[in-house]
Amino acid sequence: MSSCEMSDILVTMNYALIRSELEVLLKGDISTDKQELEQRSIDWSLFKIMPDMIVYPKHPSDIQKLVSYVNDWNSNHKEKLTITARAAGSGMSGGSLNHSIILDVTRYLNHFKEIVPGDFGSQTHRGNFSFPI
Repeated sequence: MSSCEMSDILVTMNYALIRSELEVLLKGDISTDKQELEQRSIDWSLFKIMPDMIVYPKHPSDIQKLVSYVNDWNSNHKEKLTITARAAGSGMSGGSLNHSIILDVTRYLNHFKEIVPGDFGSQTHRGNFSFPI
């Protein structure tokens, strides 16, 4: 089989296995519900890309664990997972859309714990003029 023919073969991921493994690791929710997947297949752009799974982290450690899991998976499997972060889906570039895993922070990680005002200095790497951060 030629390399062109090989690239045309659709690889099916075992998302049932992935979900069961993630449910043990994460405190947040995991969804493969068709309606939820459909809702996250669009944003304000013209694109539509159907994800395979949505992860709603409850705590920042869920994000760390998910990234570690995906890195381990990708090191040990030919079929690769990806993570795409998503909030409100209000972008017009399609940046919140992708196949594989959508990391949706709107369910639980949707508030500020603390805002610390301060002077963070300025940057001068654009156009040789200073602008505040």
